[in-house]
Amino acid sequence: MKSFLQLSQRPSLRMLLLLAGCWVVAFLGPFSYLVVPAVLVALWRAWHQRTRVALVLLIVLNPLSGFFIAGVASYVNGAPVLHSRHLPDLESYNPDPLDRCPRGLGSCLVNGSDWLTIHTPNAAVLLMSRCFGPSALAYNGPYPTKAEALALMPETLLSPVDQFLKGRVLADGKMVRLQPAVVRALAGLVGLENDDITPIHARLYHNRCLILRFSRRIGSSANAENFDTDVLVLVDRSSQRPFAYYQIAGASLPHSPPATYLE
Repeated sequence: MKSFLQLSQRPSLRMLLLLAGCWVVAFLGPFSYLVVPAVLVALWRAWHQRTRVALVLLIVLNPLSGFFIAGVASYVNGAPVLHSRHLPDLESYNPDPLDRCPRGLGSCLVNGSDWLTIHTPNAAVLLMSRCFGPSALAYNGPYPTKAEALALMPETLLSPVDQFLKGRVLADGKMVRLQPAVVRALAGLVGLENDDITPIHARLYHNRCLILRFSRRIGSSANAENFDTDVLVLVDRSSQRPFAYYQIAGASLPHSPPATYLE
């Protein structure tokens, strides 16, 4: 007991004990806000006591720095994902046109620690993206909005379904290839078969972005505009992988993309 009391009087050891407590509190919902005043008070004391080791430990190992460094590391790794807690739809995972980071979802339960465990690493990723540009593995080509993509579709010719199922799609007179795994995923998205009720339209945007439109008609004799499923898929022509989805119609569409850019 005496030896423990002697050890606890060392500034660096006290800082380690404080940091351990902060990391525990960081995951205890609203109690996580106690991390900020605890670290600030400890930093003030370490500064005035001129305990450099304790000061460095506090700056580097506190939870706020830890989650921020985790966000920076994910950016450096080349494939950062911005997380949030909300009810998703097919478009929730689309990358932002500016930072090009795809969105991801954690648990939908809000526990009060989100500001630290989610928003802090997100802030680090956004800061790195603003300062140094999109991450290494992010899609960096032209990125049309939903309105821009829809505006291109009326003048687009049909692409043969059988060719699409073989991994080829006709766009602007050019045959563009797709990965077999992507074809299977997109076919499953709309229940695509080699039929007449799911027309496929394809268009190239700035020669890099392939816009696919799957419009599943309610029946074979239905009017061309009478769709129960209508979705736009943006595909990177270079990697042959989709990077964004635009939902136009279709309550039965999944809430998460069947194929993503970084898979």
